[in-house]
Amino acid sequence: MNNVNANRAAVRSSMPPRVRMLSVLVGGALALMAAERVWADSAVGGDTTLGNALNLAPINPVTHTGGHDFDGMNGDPHAARTPTGQLYDRPRVPTDRIHATDGGWQYLGFVEFGLTHVSGDHREQGFKRYKDVGNGGYLSAFGVSAEKAGSAHYLEVVGGGAGRDDQFYGATFGRYNDWRVKAFYNETPHVFTTSFRSLWDGAGGKNLTLKPDSGLTPGGSGDQAADNQAITAAAQANMNTELGLVRKKGGLRLDMTLTDKLKLFAGYSLEKREGSRPFGSVWAGGGGQMPMELIEPIDYETHDFVGGLYYNDTLNSFNLQASASLFRNNAGTLNFETPFRVNAANTVAGATPGMFTSGRFDLYPDNEAYNIKGEYARKLPELMNGRFTAVVSMGSSRQDDKLMPYTSYSGLSPNISSSANWDSRDALSRQSADARIDTRLIDLGLSLNPTNRLNLKAKARYYETRNHTDYLACNPNAEYDDRGDGTPGGVSAFGCTGVWGRLINDGSASSMYNPAAPSGNVVIRSVPYDYRKLNTGLSADWRLDKASINAAYERETYSRDHRERDKTWEDKYKLGYVNRSIEDTTIRLSFAHDRRRGSSYHTHHPYANFLSGALAPMPETGNVQSWVLHMNNGMRKYDLADRTQNTLNARLNYMPREDLDIGLSAQLKEIRYPSSDYGRDGKHRQNWFNVDVDWQYSPVSNFYAFYSFQRGTLGQTGVPSGGGSGCIIGANTSMGVITPENAEDICQNPNSGAVFVAANFWELDHKDRSDTLGLGLRHDFGRFKVDFSYTYAKGRTEMKYSLPANLAPAAAAAAGSGFPDLSTSQNIFEANLLMPVNKTVTARLLLRHEYGKYRDWHYSGLQSDPVAVNAPGTGAPTAVILDAGPQNYRASLIGLLLQVRL
Repeated sequence: MNNVNANRAAVRSSMPPRVRMLSVLVGGALALMAAERVWADSAVGGDTTLGNALNLAPINPVTHTGGHDFDGMNGDPHAARTPTGQLYDRPRVPTDRIHATDGGWQYLGFVEFGLTHVSGDHREQGFKRYKDVGNGGYLSAFGVSAEKAGSAHYLEVVGGGAGRDDQFYGATFGRYNDWRVKAFYNETPHVFTTSFRSLWDGAGGKNLTLKPDSGLTPGGSGDQAADNQAITAAAQANMNTELGLVRKKGGLRLDMTLTDKLKLFAGYSLEKREGSRPFGSVWAGGGGQMPMELIEPIDYETHDFVGGLYYNDTLNSFNLQASASLFRNNAGTLNFETPFRVNAANTVAGATPGMFTSGRFDLYPDNEAYNIKGEYARKLPELMNGRFTAVVSMGSSRQDDKLMPYTSYSGLSPNISSSANWDSRDALSRQSADARIDTRLIDLGLSLNPTNRLNLKAKARYYETRNHTDYLACNPNAEYDDRGDGTPGGVSAFGCTGVWGRLINDGSASSMYNPAAPSGNVVIRSVPYDYRKLNTGLSADWRLDKASINAAYERETYSRDHRERDKTWEDKYKLGYVNRSIEDTTIRLSFAHDRRRGSSYHTHHPYANFLSGALAPMPETGNVQSWVLHMNNGMRKYDLADRTQNTLNARLNYMPREDLDIGLSAQLKEIRYPSSDYGRDGKHRQNWFNVDVDWQYSPVSNFYAFYSFQRGTLGQTGVPSGGGSGCIIGANTSMGVITPENAEDICQNPNSGAVFVAANFWELDHKDRSDTLGLGLRHDFGRFKVDFSYTYAKGRTEMKYSLPANLAPAAAAAAGSGFPDLSTSQNIFEANLLMPVNKTVTARLLLRHEYGKYRDWHYSGLQSDPVAVNAPGTGAPTAVILDAGPQNYRASLIGLLLQVRL
């Protein structure tokens, strides 16, 4: 645009104070933040780059319809390079079609529209996962830019995909160096599956009712074989149901310059997600009966608010930001009819065959979050030209969702209790969740430059979470038939007197503490996990003539509550080297060594106070497994285990010609867990290699290609419980006789053979490999321009295992030695041909072809019959998998579009 630079230069670099305006805006922003019903997400009142699958690059109305500039950057026809030596892409030519109004505005714009047609398997999930393309008219993109030189006002509007589920719009207007308002709206589809086989009406809503013509009976018919056949028939009659959502997000952001040193910003955004996705359910206990896929409704809203101030002078910078936001789930519950005859556990009184005709879920709760953050930086010119930085942040996440009763069926109760009020919220120890987690952050940094060649940095960062949530699984309005002394009544603990435990899966089973026959492993309280993390570190960067050496050390210390380890500490060392002295080549190398260790590891103690073992002492005779056993004592959770990690990174950039770049990069990572007898063990490797080529062989031509290879391996070892002599006081084991004093040490140890038997271990080897290849070409033939790109990606996962020695021969033969390989591959080809029709109109022919192929053993054998049973045709289903999984597809898109300069 002719006067763009002149207009910007003409605007005053300073603005008069606006104290009154500042008070109004800050007060308004704080009022919004104090508003009820708020939750925090990414809320800055803006969004990621606007676009969709057919408009990947940001839209610039000034250059969108222009070709690449023959003269390159700053009039230099040679390829321009970054300070690290890599090629810039050549800039586009700005339009010369500038229009003016009588009011002093200059403006320009463009619009791209036409027809599109899709063919092949374009309805499959792999093709349409994040895009919405179809047949007919299509407004691909548009943009308008305007400026008014006299007042320095400006306006820009862009958009695309109009009327589709991936449409986007953005507007920016304001006054240069004074104020700016940005507004946006976009939609993004996400298709989870196009091969779901629904048994219900009401998909996407809160109530799923079995299809009336499906032959399915709520609560089952009583004939399991007939029900299995009816489910299969109903699934086959309702194939290819699409489940997905559309994310709709819009927002506003205001930036205002108040003085030379002070700026203000405030923003708001609203995001709505509507749709559905697969969801799982089980009945009864013992890991659940008859797992079945359902349809979860999605109807979310997130309101985000943010506001703050920026201050900057020659020595100091200060930012203050406050945010608050709200998440609301408008589909808070899911009710569904079941086609199964559910057999309730014998621990539930009042249950009758066929009574469980429906179930329900309490879905994600409404929740809120608040945060306030202050950032300060100060230059220290007299202290080795240094700089000090500090960040302080406080946050709080909360939810107080109304809790649902344990069951929706009246008359049900544990068979150890005379009370039948478990279908009421009176059976709960509290009526709502009253959940809250607070966070705190302090981050300090100091950077010093003793010489022009040496930079030193020190940092300290403290972060903590505090979990204030405490729920008791105690029914204060129920009594035991026998509280352990031959009389009825409740058991008192933690401020509650009543019956401890819960009915589960809508009352079809129970997990209860029975004082007349006590056990130690019934969950009676929620565990308030929280932690504190401290990071301290030093680093140095020494710059030589054409090389540099850097080194860093950091210690990370975790202090955790209610975890197997109270504390872990990790020492991280890093050494790096950069060399630019080799002709036309830059080399970057770095090596990192991380070593994590920790305090004593306890598998049972962290959870003892949250289990029923806290209600009664461990008996001195009999089986005491439920009091002393949480996991075998050789098992290490990977985030707590001792770990040694080495990482080597390398990058080479070679410039064989002025217009050609070749890059090579690689990473080799090895992870060891030296103290883990069970869990992740051995050597885990994560390696990748990449080569890329960029050749700008003429001012208007470009070729690129890349290949990336990644490979990961990990191993796991486990040992199942069972098959031992039992954790019985007085029993003799290879580690001695079990007593109340040593029961925990002996029964947790697989070498004792009491509960775990070391010889019955199993092992898993997991290998991943992915290959990605891409290439593209752009060339200007004068009369027309062409560009095309091709991407190929393939991933493969291999899982092989050994089985426990005590597994039954028939089961071992059926299990084999591993799963079939899981693989995915995708090919995407896209080409554009642009041909000018006249000075203002360019025709664009778009071709896109995709081919996807999937092999997933999770769905093997279930594509035609979703009912998996142990005894074919007659047994209760092991699972009902209604999603047939990702399907192979081959689809094409062709578009004929016109680009018109306004």
